[in-house]
Amino acid sequence: MQFSYCMPSMWRYPPILKFLEDLVLFDRIDEILIWNNDEVRRQAVIQEHPTTVFDHPKVRLLGTGDNIGCNAAWNELVREARNEAICMNNDDNIWPIQTLFRVEDHLSEEKPLICMSAGDPVWHQPPLET
Repeated sequence: MQFSYCMPSMWRYPPILKFLEDLVLFDRIDEILIWNNDEVRRQAVIQEHPTTVFDHPKVRLLGTGDNIGCNAAWNELVREARNEAICMNNDDNIWPIQTLFRVEDHLSEEKPLICMSAGDPVWHQPPLET
């Protein structure tokens, strides 16, 4: 199963760049679609944390750099995705990439969506139990 990874970004969490660098190497990720909601901030982050991830053939940066909001960005990204399996993620959420091996065992037409939460009490997320 191939996944399209969809992520809107305001570029406020620089560690996401390393996560994206790891994602491009993962064979289950066929494409990485990023909605650029803040071009000025993106340029600043890249200046501070140089990366070539945006030059990788799997990566497509979409949007004008103006903030259209998270939900609207996800809608646009899903429209652009070429795979049936879509991984939607926030730009401040990093998780073990091998999770996708576990997820694909549970996806079906009856259950086409699986959600993850970081379980971070700072953001009032419920704690992880399993």
